[in-house]
Amino acid sequence: MTDEDDITPVYPDEEFNARQRAERDAAARKEAEDAFAHLDKLADLLDTKFVIPGTNIHFGLDPLIGLIPGVGDTISMVASVYILQQAYVHRVPRHIRARMLANVAIDWAGGSIPLIGDMFDVAWKSNRMNVDLLKKHARRIKV
Repeated sequence: MTDEDDITPVYPDEEFNARQRAERDAAARKEAEDAFAHLDKLADLLDTKFVIPGTNIHFGLDPLIGLIPGVGDTISMVASVYILQQAYVHRVPRHIRARMLANVAIDWAGGSIPLIGDMFDVAWKSNRMNVDLLKKHARRIKV
């Protein structure tokens, strides 16, 4: 047996297919990142848009809407569910969606506690965490 027998031939099509796969993967990553860009703006609006002067404490509309007695946290949860729905549409793996759902559930449960819940909503930024999970997933996409 010679060295020539051990060499696996590389056909031009195989090299082309590898390049095609790499281009397709890059396009899928770009598409996911673009799709999640509007979610990034939504998370910013809900969780970090405003700053308490003289501090480094950021908050958004989520804790403000949560001030509405009885229904505030449920109303703000609608936007959080929209982010979850987008994760489903873009076929984000189930374990990431489960983690996102847990973030939303903690936000809703913690924010539902009168008075303390409003402070909790300022600290617990479930929408920001969920969009960060989506962006992290988009960077790792392999089609």
